[in-house]
Amino acid sequence: MGWSIVNFGKYSEMKKSLPEIVFDDPDYFLWGYENNIFRKQGELESQAEELYSKIRAIKIPNNENSELVCEFCKNLKTGKIDTIQLNYKDGRRDINCVYRESYIDLAFPREYDKKVFEVTKRLLPQFFQILFDENNIQLPKKICEEFFSDDYNFSI
Repeated sequence: MGWSIVNFGKYSEMKKSLPEIVFDDPDYFLWGYENNIFRKQGELESQAEELYSKIRAIKIPNNENSELVCEFCKNLKTGKIDTIQLNYKDGRRDINCVYRESYIDLAFPREYDKKVFEVTKRLLPQFFQILFDENNIQLPKKICEEFFSDDYNFSI
Protein backbone atom coordinates (compact mmCIF):
# COMPACT_ATOMS: atom_id res chain seq x y z
CA MET A 1 0.00 0.00 0.00
CA GLY A 2 1.17 3.52 -0.71
CA TRP A 3 0.76 5.52 2.48
CA SER A 4 -0.21 9.19 2.19
CA ILE A 5 1.77 11.95 3.87
CA VAL A 6 0.06 13.96 6.61
CA ASN A 7 0.22 17.56 5.38
CA PHE A 8 -1.68 19.37 8.12
CA GLY A 9 -1.63 19.89 11.88
CA LYS A 10 1.27 19.01 14.15
CA TYR A 11 3.02 16.93 11.46
CA SER A 12 2.43 19.21 8.45
CA GLU A 13 6.11 20.09 8.01
CA MET A 14 7.57 16.67 8.86
CA LYS A 15 6.36 14.71 5.82
CA LYS A 16 5.37 11.66 7.85
CA SER A 17 2.88 8.96 6.92
CA LEU A 18 0.27 7.73 9.39
CA PRO A 19 2.22 4.51 10.16
CA GLU A 20 5.22 6.65 11.13
CA ILE A 21 3.05 8.83 13.34
CA VAL A 22 1.51 5.78 15.04
CA PHE A 23 4.97 4.47 15.94
CA ASP A 24 6.29 7.93 16.85
CA ASP A 25 3.35 9.55 18.63
CA PRO A 26 0.48 7.08 19.06
CA ASP A 27 -1.41 9.38 21.43
CA TYR A 28 -1.54 12.07 18.74
CA PHE A 29 -2.86 9.59 16.20
CA LEU A 30 -5.49 8.33 18.67
CA TRP A 31 -6.49 11.86 19.63
CA GLY A 32 -6.76 12.74 15.94
CA TYR A 33 -8.84 9.67 15.21
CA GLU A 34 -11.17 10.36 18.15
CA ASN A 35 -11.56 13.99 17.04
CA ASN A 36 -12.07 13.19 13.34
CA ILE A 37 -9.11 15.24 12.09
CA PHE A 38 -8.53 12.74 9.28
CA ARG A 39 -12.08 13.08 7.93
CA LYS A 40 -12.41 14.60 4.51
CA GLN A 41 -8.64 14.36 4.05
CA GLY A 42 -8.77 12.11 0.99
CA GLU A 43 -6.98 8.79 1.39
CA LEU A 44 -5.89 9.69 4.92
CA GLU A 45 -9.45 9.11 6.12
CA SER A 46 -9.57 5.47 4.96
CA GLN A 47 -5.96 4.91 6.02
CA ALA A 48 -6.72 6.20 9.52
CA GLU A 49 -9.70 3.83 9.75
CA GLU A 50 -7.52 0.92 8.68
CA LEU A 51 -4.72 1.81 11.10
CA TYR A 52 -7.10 2.25 14.01
CA SER A 53 -8.47 -1.26 13.45
CA LYS A 54 -4.98 -2.66 13.16
CA ILE A 55 -3.49 -1.04 16.28
CA ARG A 56 -6.35 -2.54 18.28
CA ALA A 57 -5.43 -6.10 17.20
CA ILE A 58 -1.67 -6.52 16.84
CA LYS A 59 -0.55 -10.14 16.89
CA ILE A 60 1.91 -11.20 19.55
CA PRO A 61 5.10 -12.28 17.72
CA ASN A 62 6.13 -15.95 17.81
CA ASN A 63 2.83 -16.97 19.36
CA GLU A 64 1.61 -19.55 16.85
CA ASN A 65 0.34 -21.83 19.63
CA SER A 66 -1.47 -18.96 21.39
CA GLU A 67 0.40 -19.63 24.62
CA LEU A 68 1.11 -15.96 25.31
CA VAL A 69 -1.08 -13.03 26.26
CA CYS A 70 -0.38 -9.32 26.39
CA GLU A 71 -0.80 -7.55 29.71
CA PHE A 72 -0.93 -3.86 30.54
CA CYS A 73 -0.19 -3.26 34.21
CA LYS A 74 -0.61 -0.19 36.35
CA ASN A 75 1.66 1.23 38.98
CA LEU A 76 0.05 0.70 42.39
CA LYS A 77 1.25 4.08 43.68
CA THR A 78 0.13 6.20 40.74
CA GLY A 79 -2.67 4.05 39.32
CA LYS A 80 -1.30 4.72 35.82
CA ILE A 81 -0.36 2.11 33.25
CA ASP A 82 3.41 1.84 33.14
CA THR A 83 4.09 -1.67 31.84
CA ILE A 84 3.30 -3.74 28.79
CA GLN A 85 4.43 -7.34 29.08
CA LEU A 86 3.85 -10.83 27.77
CA ASN A 87 2.78 -13.64 30.05
CA TYR A 88 1.77 -17.25 29.58
CA LYS A 89 -1.95 -17.67 29.12
CA ASP A 90 -2.01 -20.20 31.95
CA GLY A 91 0.45 -18.18 34.03
CA ARG A 92 -0.30 -16.30 37.19
CA ARG A 93 -2.03 -13.00 36.48
CA ASP A 94 -0.20 -9.95 37.81
CA ILE A 95 -2.28 -8.24 40.50
CA ASN A 96 -1.62 -4.89 38.78
CA CYS A 97 -2.83 -6.15 35.41
CA VAL A 98 -5.72 -4.13 33.94
CA TYR A 99 -5.70 -5.73 30.47
CA ARG A 100 -5.02 -9.32 29.40
CA GLU A 101 -5.67 -10.45 25.84
CA SER A 102 -4.29 -12.73 23.15
CA TYR A 103 -3.34 -9.67 21.06
CA ILE A 104 -1.89 -6.22 21.68
CA ASP A 105 -4.33 -3.32 21.72
CA LEU A 106 -2.11 -0.25 21.42
CA ALA A 107 -5.13 2.02 21.95
CA PHE A 108 -5.98 0.50 25.34
CA PRO A 109 -3.67 2.62 27.56
CA ARG A 110 -5.19 5.85 26.25
CA GLU A 111 -8.67 4.41 26.50
CA TYR A 112 -7.96 3.38 30.10
CA ASP A 113 -6.91 6.86 31.17
CA LYS A 114 -7.34 9.72 28.69
CA LYS A 115 -6.17 12.22 31.30
CA VAL A 116 -2.61 10.91 31.29
CA PHE A 117 -0.48 12.81 28.76
CA GLU A 118 1.36 10.58 26.29
CA VAL A 119 0.49 7.39 28.16
CA THR A 120 0.92 5.20 25.08
CA LYS A 121 4.08 6.94 23.88
CA ARG A 122 5.83 6.20 27.17
CA LEU A 123 5.21 2.48 26.59
CA LEU A 124 6.75 2.44 23.09
CA PRO A 125 10.21 1.15 24.15
CA GLN A 126 8.55 -1.85 25.86
CA PHE A 127 6.20 -2.32 22.90
CA PHE A 128 9.09 -2.23 20.40
CA GLN A 129 11.01 -4.73 22.53
CA ILE A 130 8.07 -7.15 22.28
CA LEU A 131 7.38 -6.52 18.61
CA PHE A 132 10.84 -6.05 17.10
CA ASP A 133 13.13 -7.33 19.87
CA GLU A 134 14.67 -3.88 20.27
CA ASN A 135 13.69 -0.77 22.16
CA ASN A 136 14.73 1.76 19.50
CA ILE A 137 12.08 4.46 19.70
CA GLN A 138 12.86 5.88 16.22
CA LEU A 139 11.89 3.34 13.59
CA PRO A 140 12.62 4.12 9.93
CA LYS A 141 9.70 5.01 7.68
CA LYS A 142 10.12 1.79 5.68
CA ILE A 143 9.74 -0.46 8.76
CA CYS A 144 6.69 1.46 10.00
CA GLU A 145 4.93 1.27 6.64
CA GLU A 146 5.86 -2.35 5.94
CA PHE A 147 4.60 -3.41 9.35
CA PHE A 148 1.18 -1.84 8.82
CA SER A 149 0.97 -3.05 5.21
CA ASP A 150 1.36 -6.70 6.22
CA ASP A 151 -2.02 -8.09 7.33
CA TYR A 152 -0.26 -11.07 8.92
CA ASN A 153 0.70 -8.76 11.82
CA PHE A 154 -2.92 -8.32 12.88
CA SER A 155 -5.75 -10.42 14.31
CA ILE A 156 -8.50 -8.92 12.16
